[in-house]
Amino acid sequence: DALQYPPIVDETQKRREETLARYNSDILPSIENLKWDKEETVTSQHLQWAVWLITSRVLTVQTTDTTPPRRIMIPLLDMCNHDRSSPHVLTGRAIKGGRLKVVAGANVKKGEQIYISYGGGMEGNDRFIQDYGFLDVFGGDG
Repeated sequence: DALQYPPIVDETQKRREETLARYNSDILPSIENLKWDKEETVTSQHLQWAVWLITSRVLTVQTTDTTPPRRIMIPLLDMCNHDRSSPHVLTGRAIKGGRLKVVAGANVKKGEQIYISYGGGMEGNDRFIQDYGFLDVFGGDG
């Protein structure tokens, strides 16, 4: 317990409680119709895994200057891994008619992996571990 970071512990507990409440209210009433793998009944652990899977694939993007950023799934862009020192930038607005794109900050060779900085370079390890399941290597090579 002495090595735990209280805000992360609290947030993890809250997410677990919210997921269990949704399982009890939305899945349990229909459980006889839901199977995980042919015969296995869906459990709250399955829902926790699914929630984490989605949470780990969303990106935080700005909508307008007057509203807070939103967390949305962006197919294909979610395949860009994180590197705080990446020259490439996710840009644009998540608004109707808006476009999100990765702008290359350096030449990209064919087959080269493209990295972006999650959270616009402003997020810390508390968000990285909670939302993406990893710790950032500050000052390292990504």
